[in-house]
Amino acid sequence: MSTHGCRIESDTAVGIGKFVSLQLDLESAKGYRARTIIEAARVRWVKGHTFGLEFVKITQRTIELLLEYVHELENKWVGQKFAKAASSSADD
Repeated sequence: MSTHGCRIESDTAVGIGKFVSLQLDLESAKGYRARTIIEAARVRWVKGHTFGLEFVKITQRTIELLLEYVHELENKWVGQKFAKAASSSADD
């Protein structure tokens, strides 16, 4: 997930170059939820039941929500990696 696109896994068949719209329900670590819409996204690649989307019509508010959401995910991931590394070195 980024402000430019995302990867989706779905049983729905899509074709490269096709356009879709998305409704996203984002939940933050702070406990708030935000529902937003990507008005147009282009299918860039397909591999089995997974495909990549490029956001082509997106509001500034949706970009801001995605930036905050992705930032929280990155912080969570970094925190987990740091905790795992600290735990591994404590075991040595």
